[in-house]
Amino acid sequence: EALLSSEIDSEYLILPCDLDQINADVLKILVDAEAGLPIVFRRKDRLEPLIGRYSHECLPLIRENIKNKRYSLKGLLADMEHTEIPVPKEFDFTLNNVNTIHDFK
Repeated sequence: EALLSSEIDSEYLILPCDLDQINADVLKILVDAEAGLPIVFRRKDRLEPLIGRYSHECLPLIRENIKNKRYSLKGLLADMEHTEIPVPKEFDFTLNNVNTIHDFK
């Protein structure tokens, strides 16, 4: 909510800080996508709502969800139109997050 209300820009590319394999090629897919925002990746059978492009137009629904103690981005996307981009197989590994030292292997 804070980022989208900052008015630094009209849309934002967001991703979590624990993606140690992420690269410019994968992010370029999101940046170059010409579709309705928000745009998020889909991996096989799961949505990746923390990796995507979001616009400030999401703010009213985000604020409503926060007011109602609904903090899930998956829930937010379920309540609004969005675009899902399948992750190309060769980039699937780049979206694996690191939670423990064992995840580096």
